[in-house]
Amino acid sequence: MRVVLTNLGSTGDIWPFLALAVELRRAGHAPLMAIPPNFAALARSFDLPFTPVGPEFDVEKLRSAVEAIFAAPDSAQQTRPLLATALQSLPQMFRELLDICQDADVIICGTTQPAGRMVHETIDIPFVTVHVVSFALWGTAAMRQAIAPMINYYRAQEGLPPLRDPIVADAHSPQLALHPVSRHVLRRPLDWPAHYQVVGYFFLDNDEGWTPDPALEEFIAAGEPPVVIDFGSMIHEDPEALTDLVLAAIAQAGCRAIIQRGWTGLGNRQLPPEVRVIGFTPHNWIFPRAGCIVHHGEHPLNAEIARELNCAGPPIPYSRLTAERLGSAIATTLASTQYHQAAAVLSQKIRAEHGVQTACRLIEQLVDS
Repeated sequence: MRVVLTNLGSTGDIWPFLALAVELRRAGHAPLMAIPPNFAALARSFDLPFTPVGPEFDVEKLRSAVEAIFAAPDSAQQTRPLLATALQSLPQMFRELLDICQDADVIICGTTQPAGRMVHETIDIPFVTVHVVSFALWGTAAMRQAIAPMINYYRAQEGLPPLRDPIVADAHSPQLALHPVSRHVLRRPLDWPAHYQVVGYFFLDNDEGWTPDPALEEFIAAGEPPVVIDFGSMIHEDPEALTDLVLAAIAQAGCRAIIQRGWTGLGNRQLPPEVRVIGFTPHNWIFPRAGCIVHHGEHPLNAEIARELNCAGPPIPYSRLTAERLGSAIATTLASTQYHQAAAVLSQKIRAEHGVQTACRLIEQLVDS
């Protein structure tokens, strides 16, 4: 089975597709990562075939778009600069994917890549969607108002009909829509159709394609498990001020810490010996070695879910984030046994789901049907 996997976004949007591609390869299939050129080295680190789709991602352009979003007076206007930046390459990506998929058996696409559905509709290739992003992130009227006309403009150019809701309802494949989330974290809505499948999270084995820096291993082994602070692909207007805040919180909590630079570029300075800054490091390697985790959560809904599962304390809205609040939250979490116990129990349940293997079987059934 020849499989094309494609998505747009940050490392967090691409990582589940790498995990699925590795599992497909284990099952004897031929996966091809058709993703932005920025991720070429990441794909090849797993010995996965790679072909670039779309232009090189420009972090500085995204930073400018984010600043424009903050400056816009209403929510509909806030979405347009960033979306226009992302969607202006849609015709190019459609043509590239269309050529790549001519001899493929199935295309597996993320919901942030609208070109995938366009290819499916054009050549009738079996079509699977993987829903990495929560509906809560996209389900506002403002987002639909901003995105639908942009996508439908390009669809019309290719002779395709408009979609009423291209980022939520119409982002689902009509054949197989995979949700790589645990049923122990988010329950499947009762009104979902049968081809909407909650399969469990997609994980990569620690020995697949990545090895830790020995200096990082030494730092972790040299004392109490450190706090890991990771704001991921969130881009902040003032990296220096956020670094100051994080370091003050670490000092207040009196702990060791590892800061992931992320897209903001935190920690670009001389740091105290109890703090280490790292670049990309897989979460499934670093998080189990942490005393606790400070994470942006992507959306307030995710933070509330973690709290409801008793794996986290009350979330701190970014608008109310201070060194004192963050330091207090870190200290409370490190001292709590209930958070650690609840997280350990949930981890065992999640690992037992084998999400990526379930997804592989469902994809095989679709193509064979």
